[in-house]
Amino acid sequence: MKRVTTFLAILTLFLISAPGKAQVTVSPTTLFIDGKSQFETFIVMNGTDVAQEVSLEYQFGYPDADSLGNIFINYEDRQMEEKYSIADWIRGFPRNFIIEPGQRRVVRLTVRPQKQLPEGMYWARIKTRSTPVSPEIGMQQQSGITTQITVQFEQVTPVFYKVGNPITGINIRDVRVVNENGATVVSADVERLGNAPYLGTVTMNILDENGNQVGEVMNLVSVYFDRKLRLALDTGDLPAGRYQSNIRFESHRNDIGDHQLVQSEPVNQTLNFTIH
Repeated sequence: MKRVTTFLAILTLFLISAPGKAQVTVSPTTLFIDGKSQFETFIVMNGTDVAQEVSLEYQFGYPDADSLGNIFINYEDRQMEEKYSIADWIRGFPRNFIIEPGQRRVVRLTVRPQKQLPEGMYWARIKTRSTPVSPEIGMQQQSGITTQITVQFEQVTPVFYKVGNPITGINIRDVRVVNENGATVVSADVERLGNAPYLGTVTMNILDENGNQVGEVMNLVSVYFDRKLRLALDTGDLPAGRYQSNIRFESHRNDIGDHQLVQSEPVNQTLNFTIH
């Protein structure tokens, strides 16, 4: 019987690490390079049971939000790309390589700006793509119909390049509570201050009329430029009544060390709302 091989479309998956699931992983998940040393490393680890072909790509982008506060990654902002991107100045060694099962590979990164940069923070996103190495032709079946599915995994690592002593901060305006299909949502306009993205955490404590804490919400927050902020409150189990939320923004995150983050003073807001 004539052998027929069917190649299905390559599937590109944007991964979120899942405990117990073998995959190619990258560590750390965020990189910071100082303008003085212009050098950093990260590790690519193959947790699968097959050899993986790995390639690196660099692209400018950042978390943004639409007019409703829904978050997306903005890869189309050419004006800000021209001002803040280091994508064209990053070099990774090696850029393409094969990593065997259970092995790890150290990748060396350097940033070489082509011009003198003003003090501040600049950035790009490293796309690490991994694809299982295809078996040699002689190892494939010689008869029958075979189906080959090539799955390409893509992991994105933000990389920041610090020049001088960047500063950051946020100003929160027009904070309000809206009801969206029965859900309680906090909406606000966020102004970014300084010359660096604000990376931190927002915590909201929910208090009832007697001052008892009846809920808490904690989210990571990234503000690269002025944008709309949208935070959902889990109030489904709360009875109707009047409540207060103490909202606190801090330049602290569990996934990034405080010594790497550009620090700023905490920002606090108090919000009263009613559940009907």
